[in-house]
Amino acid sequence: MISFFSTVSRASESSLTVESFLSSAITVSPCVFPWHEAKVCRDNFAQILCTLAILSEDRELIDEACAIVKDCGTNSRSFYFFALLRDPQSPTQRKTLIDGLADKESETRSRAYEIVTKLTLTPEEYHTIEDFLRYKNPDIRKNTLSLLMKQGDQSLRDSLTRLLGSKKEESRLGALDMLLQLKEDPKKAYLADS
Repeated sequence: MISFFSTVSRASESSLTVESFLSSAITVSPCVFPWHEAKVCRDNFAQILCTLAILSEDRELIDEACAIVKDCGTNSRSFYFFALLRDPQSPTQRKTLIDGLADKESETRSRAYEIVTKLTLTPEEYHTIEDFLRYKNPDIRKNTLSLLMKQGDQSLRDSLTRLLGSKKEESRLGALDMLLQLKEDPKKAYLADS
């Protein structure tokens, strides 16, 4: 039986690094048999590292996996994203989760929104979310507006002021959508008038 620690020490002595795997595919030839070669690409390697982080339940490893979860393929990214971040416990995990609201893959965005709605967000996180209104994708905009509307009255006013003063047309349109929603809500209509 091969010792895990000896394998780790041999790997650290070799020229193969995490960065080399993530930068391009690695071909190992020969692999097991002289006529067989194996190719490990960025997607495979990211999935392996994310799986190890999930199984270890180690906060530091999960933080490191947060940096590479975006390298998982579109078919598996939402699974790894949810498994890693279902209970964010560090600022790195929260930031990755918030960034997931604007991920290029729709299922990942949906999973991120599902988790974020259960969190109590900080003002800085709301600022980050405001910036997602620059995207034209309808579900990013819908989820962003929904989260921004959950702010307290003063924070909502501040958000509206920032968004209406933005140089980006999409952000200003998002603020107008928020104002329309406020007008329709009898409990918060006074915010739209002020």
